[in-house]
Amino acid sequence: DSIIKANTAGVFGINSVSSIKVKQVNINLNNADQLNNLSNFERVRMTIQSNANSTPAELFTVNFPDSYASSVTVAPTNSPELLTYLKGSEINYNVYGKMRRITSKPLTMTIAVTLRVN
Repeated sequence: DSIIKANTAGVFGINSVSSIKVKQVNINLNNADQLNNLSNFERVRMTIQSNANSTPAELFTVNFPDSYASSVTVAPTNSPELLTYLKGSEINYNVYGKMRRITSKPLTMTIAVTLRVN
């Protein structure tokens, strides 16, 4: 609600919205190198739940190719409706990953999720 109000000069809030879905996901490794990059991962997925809707919903799943990449951008085809989750006052995101092979250093991953609001 506060994000919508902040971006509409307080004119609109969560009750003015009819749908919120994931439009795009950008995953970036800030310190990737030839041996430690997204190819070390098989896949990653993110879920959301809140005190308004405690049933976890999968925001996205990304399967990584086994070739060098430091970033990837995807547009999920079956994004769930997020409106009921975002009406909550406590929102929890969980990120799960499956490794393909071990890394030799800690990696810093940034995940940016762009939402489509109607």
